Amino acid sequence: MSPLTVPRRRVQPWAHALGTAVVILVIAWASVEGSRLTDGVALWWPAAGVAVAAVITAVPRARAVIVLIVLFASLAGNVLAGRPLTLSALFGICNAAEAATAAWWLLRGRVGRPSLETLNDLWRLLVAAALGAFVIAVGATTTVVLLTDGAPWPLFLHLLASHASATLLVVPLVLRQPTDRMTSPRVEAWAQMSLVALSTILIFSVEPRLSQAFLLLVPLLWAAMRFPLRVTTLEVSLSLMAALTLTAFGLGPLSSALGLTPANTPPGTLSLTDFMLTQLFVVSTLVVILSPALTAHQRRLILAQVGRSERILRGGFEDALLGEVILTSVSGQLEVVEMNAVAADLLDVDERAEIPWDELLGRSAPVALAILTDIADGHSPGWRDEIELHAGRERPRWADIAVSPLTDEPG
Repeated sequence: MSPLTVPRRRVQPWAHALGTAVVILVIAWASVEGSRLTDGVALWWPAAGVAVAAVITAVPRARAVIVLIVLFASLAGNVLAGRPLTLSALFGICNAAEAATAAWWLLRGRVGRPSLETLNDLWRLLVAAALGAFVIAVGATTTVVLLTDGAPWPLFLHLLASHASATLLVVPLVLRQPTDRMTSPRVEAWAQMSLVALSTILIFSVEPRLSQAFLLLVPLLWAAMRFPLRVTTLEVSLSLMAALTLTAFGLGPLSSALGLTPANTPPGTLSLTDFMLTQLFVVSTLVVILSPALTAHQRRLILAQVGRSERILRGGFEDALLGEVILTSVSGQLEVVEMNAVAADLLDVDERAEIPWDELLGRSAPVALAILTDIADGHSPGWRDEIELHAGRERPRWADIAVSPLTDEPG
C-alpha cells in the first residue's frame, strides 16, 4: 500500500442497522404527519428509497436483518404518527416487501454493490423502482380497502408513483459509480452548481407556469456533458428532491400545473392528474439527464482505453528491433501510413518521405506491388518472401519480408 493511500473504512453492520432504523423511523413519522396537510397522500415517500439503499449497501449476511428493521421502523413511525397498530403493522410489512423486491432486482447477478455506470444499469434501476413500487401499491391499497373505506384506484396510483420516484431519487446516491476527477475549471464548476441551485429555487417559488419546470434541464444537462457522473447524479437527485418538497408546500409550476386543483385546497393537495404529472416530470428529468451523463462517461472511458492502447502499440512499434511499415491502398496506389526508424534505415529513406517503390524493389517491383496491393485491398491473407532492395546504396541488399493485413476491411 502506498503511504499516500488512505484505506476506506467500512461501516460496521451494527452501526448500519441502527442508522437504518433511526432514519426510516423519523422519515416515516414525518411523512405521515406531512401527508395530513395534503389530504393523507404524500407527494413522495423518502423512506422507500432509504430502505432500498439500506438493503443494497448492507453486507450480504445482514440484508435479511435490514429488511426486518425496515418493517419494524416503518411500523413504529406510523404508530408514532397516530395510525392504528394493525394498519401500521401491515404498512410495515408492505414497506419491507417493497425494499426486498427492489433490492433483489438490483442485486441479482451481482457480487458486490450494484453500479450505475452504463445505460443498462439505469434500466435496471428503473425496473427495480417499478417493481418495488408495484409491490407497495398492491399491498398498501389492499390493506386500506380491507381496513378503511379509502378509494382503491387513486390510492394505488399515488403509492405507485410516489414510491417509485423516491427510489429513483435516493438509490442512485449509494450505487457504485466511478470516482472520476473533476477536469473542468473550478470556476465553471461553481458557476454550474450555483445555476442549478438558483434555478431550482426560482423555478419552484415564483408564479406557477408549467413551462418553467423544464428550464431546470438546462443547467443539469451542462453537468451531464461536462462533469463526472457522480457529480451529475448528486445534482439531479438533490434538485428534484427540492422541487418535490417545494411542490408539497404549494409552490412552483407543478403545484397546480393543469389548473385542476381547487383553489381552496390545502397547500400541496394536488389532483390525481397534477400528482401524476409531477411524478412524470421527476422520472423523465432523471432519465433525460442521466442518459447523456452515462453516455458521456462511457465515451470518456473508451477514449482513455484507446489512448492507453495507442501508447502501448506505439511504444512497441517505435522500439521494435525489426523494421515495420504500415501501408494502405488508395485507388490502387500504396501509401505509407507510418514506419519506424529501423525500417527507414533499411530502406534508406526518410520516415516521412514518399517511397519510390519501382526503384526500391527493382526487378521484383511488378510482382511485389501486385501482392501488396491485393493484401491491402483484402484479397490476400498475407505474404512472406526474400526480395532484393535497391535502397540507394552501392550494392543492393536482400531482406526477409513478411506482410499481413491489420484488419479484414479493404484498404
